[in-house]
Amino acid sequence: MKRFQDYLISLALSLVSAGYAGNLPWVKLPLLSPEAAAAGISPGGEGAQWPRGPVVASKTDPNFLLLPIDVGGVYRSLDAGRHWNLAMQGWNARGANGFAIDPVNPNHVLGIGGNSMDWNSTWSTNSPNGLYASTDRAGHWIQVLSFNPAIGGALAFDPTSWNTAGQNCSVAYFASYDLGLFRSGDGGMSWKRVSRQPIGMANETFNRMLLAVNSKTGRVYLAGKTGLWCSDDQGSTFKKLRDDGACYGLSVPDTAPDEIYLSGSMGLECSKDDGQTWTSLAAEGVARSANEPVRDLVVSPADRRRMLCWVEGANWNWVRYVSQDGGRSFQPIKIQAGGGAVLPCNVRNGYFAWHPTDPNLAYGLGGDWVTRSTDGGRTFAWWNNGYNGIMVGASFNFSRHAPETVFLGFQDYNGAFTTNGGTIWNYRDVSGQGWGGHCYGACAVDSQVMWCGEAENWNTPRRLRISRDGGTSWQMAHDASGNLCVWRGADVSFADPKNQNILFASQWRSVDKGLTWSEMSGCDGVFMDADGGRLLGRKQNTLVCSTNSGASWQAVVEVAGGFSDVAFDGRRERYYFASENLLKQFENGKWSTIETPRDQYGGTSVITVAVDPLAPEVVYVGGPKNIYASSATICRSTDAGKTWNNLTTGTGPHEVAWIRVHPVTREAWVSGQCYGNWKIAAPSK
Repeated sequence: MKRFQDYLISLALSLVSAGYAGNLPWVKLPLLSPEAAAAGISPGGEGAQWPRGPVVASKTDPNFLLLPIDVGGVYRSLDAGRHWNLAMQGWNARGANGFAIDPVNPNHVLGIGGNSMDWNSTWSTNSPNGLYASTDRAGHWIQVLSFNPAIGGALAFDPTSWNTAGQNCSVAYFASYDLGLFRSGDGGMSWKRVSRQPIGMANETFNRMLLAVNSKTGRVYLAGKTGLWCSDDQGSTFKKLRDDGACYGLSVPDTAPDEIYLSGSMGLECSKDDGQTWTSLAAEGVARSANEPVRDLVVSPADRRRMLCWVEGANWNWVRYVSQDGGRSFQPIKIQAGGGAVLPCNVRNGYFAWHPTDPNLAYGLGGDWVTRSTDGGRTFAWWNNGYNGIMVGASFNFSRHAPETVFLGFQDYNGAFTTNGGTIWNYRDVSGQGWGGHCYGACAVDSQVMWCGEAENWNTPRRLRISRDGGTSWQMAHDASGNLCVWRGADVSFADPKNQNILFASQWRSVDKGLTWSEMSGCDGVFMDADGGRLLGRKQNTLVCSTNSGASWQAVVEVAGGFSDVAFDGRRERYYFASENLLKQFENGKWSTIETPRDQYGGTSVITVAVDPLAPEVVYVGGPKNIYASSATICRSTDAGKTWNNLTTGTGPHEVAWIRVHPVTREAWVSGQCYGNWKIAAPSK
């Protein structure tokens, strides 16, 4: 482990030189409902991102859990899921595909970093996708293998390879559907490809591989599209054990290493003699129209009569099943409503994990949030406290008239508003579609009137939708000719600070609190107010301003390359622009570019900027890299941009896309793409 210790020393030095601020007091802003708050839940957690695989539980410390998220990073729990937190220190990838926890030493962990898209080899930096290792239960990570594929793969330790000197299982395997099988002999710090066997074996769901190691003999099992294979020479050669169909589930309990359980197009099968003979499980109650495969079978190591699996039926009829009698019969599981669950329980993969010693405990997913069962898998309930991962659609703004009331629109899950500064949130089905909806540039002038740009999909036109009764009902807005108010400008909304009846939504303006709307010819998006009344907006690449509440607009300056956000320092008459991924400054007729902290690859990304209106020397910048998780995604200056502190931590916001400063409390509110919402107090003098 010397390499890892050397890495930690170099990491500490680099973080100090970069101005890393350590354990900053970031406060999560998850969607905690009034009902959950009344039940004593805190802080809540909506989830909202698609897990790439099941919860992974340590065999020797069941309190230690890990959860891989597609483009939302790594979550861990150290108290059996009662609280979840981001664990991203040293993890460069946007997301995760799976983990393996050393079966003897829970401090020793391996993970697969990924994203929603493969790494392009023409990009300038090494791929953040690949394998990561940790020796402190995912508190810190080091990348140990880099590769381009972003999705799929599986990891497993060999329990027979315990190394007393190293205090870890020294042999580990990584199976990739397009790279082959890799083996490590030093606990995962270095890797060598030993076989091409897994190539082409993955089934279609996230290109997941099925990999297991026999806890008694060290035999390696691979299962997938071409059946079940095994290796008795540490993965160098393989022989086929089963070829009666594609395998979608593989379970080899540590408590019974001679037993193998399979699920797939063949149904469910079991071998009690390490694959020499097989028995089909009756699986009564499992509905499989058109012989759909049975997926992701997992058997409880504490009681092998208890099994969980699921079937991907047509038209999103994805049903999850539990058996209490060794697979003779199954019944659909039940996901309890309420608890801390706020979002719709959408259809998701039936990924499950059993507690290693308690047959009554199991973990699953309820839509995009973690669930737990305490009755052997029959019912599951919300168990997601602390996992906030919802993505704000483009932007939000505070209202000077009711700054404690904030309405957020979400790219996938409609919207929610708070009337007490983010402590409690009221979820609203803005689109009326039930499962969710795509909402952008949301704003509320008070607790009754709120609006956003609602869209059919991520890249389709936004249509102005408004509520005038606190989100109880929503209507499409129309212009004087009866046409829908379709957004053609920026995905941003604003409320005039001088007159609560004047509202803005992209290029649209209302003077009667949203009853009627008309297009502005001189502005296609209002971003902020300067000096408590002068509005700043954008017309294509030009900064425009208005001193009459948007009735007319005057050009201030054209910004080369355009801009995605603007801020203003009234004391210095200085404008800041997030432009071309840089922070640009315009003052006294002169342009300059301000150097902001660089990330782990030497890059910068500034797409949002905000100034504390009560202390304009305090400036915030943020930006995501999208292809990896930036280690400098949120930064702050307390001397008007002369020097900067990197506020990015492994447990705070990531991939920040929007920042606004509360006009009264001076807290900076931060939205991280797929990493939830956060706030941080103003810096002390």
